[in-house]
This record gives sequence, structure tokens and C-alpha cells, in this order.
Amino acid sequence: MVTGLRSSVAIVLLTIALVAGGYGPAGTPTPTRAAGGASATVGSASGGSTPTVSASATVAPGQTATANAVSQAGDAVTITGLVQHSGPLTVEQATQLGSESVEVQFQSSKGSEQHRYTGVRLWSVLQHVGLRLDANRKNDQLRKYVVVTAKDRYEVLIGLGEIDPNFGARPILLAWEEDGARLSGDRGPFRLVVPGDVRGGRYVTGVVRIEVRDIDSPPRRP
Repeated sequence: MVTGLRSSVAIVLLTIALVAGGYGPAGTPTPTRAAGGASATVGSASGGSTPTVSASATVAPGQTATANAVSQAGDAVTITGLVQHSGPLTVEQATQLGSESVEVQFQSSKGSEQHRYTGVRLWSVLQHVGLRLDANRKNDQLRKYVVVTAKDRYEVLIGLGEIDPNFGARPILLAWEEDGARLSGDRGPFRLVVPGDVRGGRYVTGVVRIEVRDIDSPPRRP
């Protein structure tokens, strides 16, 4: 009788020890919750070796991994100035505004270049964010211009009268693809494409900023 009681107590104590050590019935591992919302599993070991632990991190809803956030930031152009909705525009968002392809030829420091670009018209981008126009001023859009800035701080100017469909109607593109390949690295995420220009000075690569200004805007800071 005493012997049977001692055996029962020993079995109970052994079960408690296994559960506390991360093992369920029959020595199977039980999942435990690691810090920071990650889940960890304690694996069973053989031959008396130390149990192995594997963990997989999870990102809570509404959170974004840092590396992914950096990648997305590098794929956007910032639109600012005299617009109703300033902020970043990604390539994915730009593709939703419509796209067209053009074949162009221009002179550069490398000689004559010929390429095929796919992108969205700059005018469509500005219509998407909304231009801030003075309804009491005649043809206020003709007093405005766009400063396009590259990653290396190279800048060019485009007058709104050049791209307004009611005036110059030039099909200047904000392109994300050149000769069938996505623009990336120092040359991406966008390139300004100016069909009709003899020289490529306004074919800005690595466009990261578009600012809308007018002739009354205060001087820009260096």
C-alpha cells in the first residue's frame, strides 16, 4: 500500500517537472510565448543533449518591418509645394494613374541615345495630387512651374504651360521603366522623360522630389 502511494506521488512529481520544463504528455514539446510577440518551440533532445529552441518573430497588425519601410521609401517621389495633397508617390501608385510608352532619341555626354520609356504623364500626376490655383487670377497655371530634383541634387524646371493639355500639351513622362527594365538604384525610382528635347539635360534620372512653385514663391533655401 505504501509502495503504491509512493509510486503515484513520484509519477505526479515527474509530470509536473516535465510540464514546467516545456514538455507535454509523452515528452512532446509544448509551444511557449517568447518576448516581443514571437513564438518559440522547445524541441525534444536525444541522448541527454540540451533541448533546441527555434523562434519565429511576428509583426503585429499596423506595424511594418524596418527593412521593408526603407525599401518602400526608396521607391517613392515626394510631391510638395503648391498642391492640395503633398506627400510620397510610389511606383505602384503611379501605375494606377495610367501609363504610356514612348520611344525617344536625344544627345547626351555618351553620344546619341535611343530608348523606350514607360511611365505616367507629369500632368496626370499633378492632377492626382491637385494643383492649388487662384480662381480669381487669369490663367493662374501659366504662372506656375515644377522643379524636379534628383538624388544627386541635380535640378531642372518645367513650366506648367508646357504640359497643360490646353496649352503646350507636351507628353512629359515620369517614367519607371527603360527599355523594358524597371529603373532602380541611383537611376530609380523614376526618370523624367521629355520627348522632343534635342539634348538630354532634362532627362533627370533618380527623381526623388517634385515641387510646384509660382513666380511669387519665396526664394528657395540652398
